[in-house]
Amino acid sequence: MKKIGFIALLILSFLLLTNCNKEDKKEEINNVEVKNEKINFSDESYKLFEKFANNKKEVMEKLKTLKNKEEINKLYEKYVTDNNSILDDINEKTQSFLDSIHYGPEGTEFTEEDWKDANKILNKYDLELWDIGEGIVIIREVPHLYYDVFKDYVTDDYKEYLRISAKDDEELYQADAGLCISFEELGDRIARWENFLNKFPNSKLKTKVTVLLNSYREDYILGMDNTPTRDGGYDGQPYTIIEENMKGFNRFMKKYPNSSTVELIKYYLENYENENIYELVRKKISEKFGNN
Repeated sequence: MKKIGFIALLILSFLLLTNCNKEDKKEEINNVEVKNEKINFSDESYKLFEKFANNKKEVMEKLKTLKNKEEINKLYEKYVTDNNSILDDINEKTQSFLDSIHYGPEGTEFTEEDWKDANKILNKYDLELWDIGEGIVIIREVPHLYYDVFKDYVTDDYKEYLRISAKDDEELYQADAGLCISFEELGDRIARWENFLNKFPNSKLKTKVTVLLNSYREDYILGMDNTPTRDGGYDGQPYTIIEENMKGFNRFMKKYPNSSTVELIKYYLENYENENIYELVRKKISEKFGNN
């Protein structure tokens, strides 16, 4: 009897120790949540975070078994689709928290430290907060996720696509009807993607890249509502190219003389005073580059 009682005591002690370790582990994972009252993700949100993280683990296990790079390319495409679905659920479930970042009660405004604390939690799952302007914050994957997972497995064109995309995604592109990156950086993005198409003319990613590239070209040439490339046109004033953009156009043509976008720049500089220049440039892009 004494022996049985001793064994029971050992089992009980083990269970208590295991439960304590689980609680300690949970507190370690969510320690920022405990310390920062502004960050309060629900249990359902954490389950979705885990689902996102587990999706990565499952894909990485599959990568060890696949030998055909074309099949791996397809796995990447499916992984993106699945992740986007999970991200939709995450953003729906955390909507109240995300809204509170900019629109919480007075005195609860998010500080830079609060933002960092939230990302300390989210980064554990390869997620992060992303402010897309106009008071809207979402949760997205960290920008280098897909490149880091697939770079050693996919075909060369997919690897290059993921590398360039990861770099692009490090910075917010546009918000509040204006560019968030410099025109110089946008010009360099155009050159990088043109180089991709020149290097991989038969890539299955060609259409996707061309659509993105044409959007970049249009924004670079014409600007956006709050970051235009020309001024004037009101009260009888003549149109002029904004000095920063003129310097940028000259820089681009000098740095990338063989770029197919140079023709567009020259066309714009010859016709920017035309009232219909926006339609003319868009038509030129469509005719010259199409979407494939």
